[in-house]
Amino acid sequence: VKWTNMLYEPILHKSFRPFIRHVFLNAASTQGKTGLEAGSTLGEIMALDVGTRYTGVAVSMKNCTYPRSIDTIRHHGKKSLCDSTDKIVNLMEAHNVKSLVVGWPLDYEEMEPEGKQCRFVLRSILQLCKTNVKFHKIPILLQDETNSTKDVIDSGIQSIFGRNVKGKGVVDQMVAINLLNSVLVDVQEELHRDYMP
Repeated sequence: VKWTNMLYEPILHKSFRPFIRHVFLNAASTQGKTGLEAGSTLGEIMALDVGTRYTGVAVSMKNCTYPRSIDTIRHHGKKSLCDSTDKIVNLMEAHNVKSLVVGWPLDYEEMEPEGKQCRFVLRSILQLCKTNVKFHKIPILLQDETNSTKDVIDSGIQSIFGRNVKGKGVVDQMVAINLLNSVLVDVQEELHRDYMP
């Protein structure tokens, strides 16, 4: 996807380091704060597991300390993620979200790991950015979610929610939680440094 001639410029990162730098710089630049002090202005992080039928939504709590599932967005008929823009924005505002983590479904068994599914996710996120300016004012991390759905299903979740966990959107919720948790571990490490990254 080429960014030229676009009226918006979403800030997408494919690795944790530049993403977290951007998160902390955004949080502290106008506050003159570093390290743990930046935590008070950091805001929370939202994770989206974007799918064709469901999008799982999780958000961090209490200064990015742990993830919690807050919703599953169902895409009825031909509706896409951008049809739920208002709902996502409302959730972001309600939970003081300042950055996004989006599942990046790489397939390492293919010649082109960033294949069809990655292109679908990227189109969905770009459409969000085009629909609402809020999404191109915050850093967005494309987080590798290889085998995440399989891992959730293999965890034994079917014994709790029944066989149709994918049809209920439960898997999408759990994947969003796992995506966010993997990032929050690194966020907490950065918060406890004596300098701003």
